[in-house]
Amino acid sequence: MVRHLLIIILSLAATASGSAQDRKPYYTREVSVGLDNDIIFFEDYYYTAGMDITYRQILNPGSFLFKHGKPHSKSQTDSIKVIFTVRAGAKIYTPFDILKTDPKDMDRAYAGWSYIDMELTNFPNTSASNTYQIEVGLTGPSSGMEKVQKWMHHITGFDQPAGWKYQLPDELAVNVRYHAGNSNL
Repeated sequence: MVRHLLIIILSLAATASGSAQDRKPYYTREVSVGLDNDIIFFEDYYYTAGMDITYRQILNPGSFLFKHGKPHSKSQTDSIKVIFTVRAGAKIYTPFDILKTDPKDMDRAYAGWSYIDMELTNFPNTSASNTYQIEVGLTGPSSGMEKVQKWMHHITGFDQPAGWKYQLPDELAVNVRYHAGNSNL
């Protein structure tokens, strides 16, 4: 699943970079990778680790997404921009004590979360923004996070987690969000 998400992001980045021939005096694209892990505390519980790969682009005013994502405001100016973001990631959640083997002794379930999301942000004026986002993800064995954590623990020498057979079941989830931002700076 994670491999497929990475292929989608790289394909989008390659497609979008085709218009890079008309060089602009500012950057219009960004790729970032975020990694987090509680290994710095030499422990492994609750939120264990996560990774996010993000591609963000200021849309060209002639593009389909720009035309349908721009704000509908009577005070539009030449400085209006629309930003498109696609993100893929994975998260691992475990009980406090990963060596427990009886689910009655676990204070939370094991859970993996693999997802992809897309968002569109527009700016109706200099102090306001609208963000529309849709996220689709998987929990359970299909998330692949059991294998990832066991592999990480193998290469780092940490104890192997004992309760992944009690992880949350496979489930597809869809989250839709809207956020209106306002700044009077």
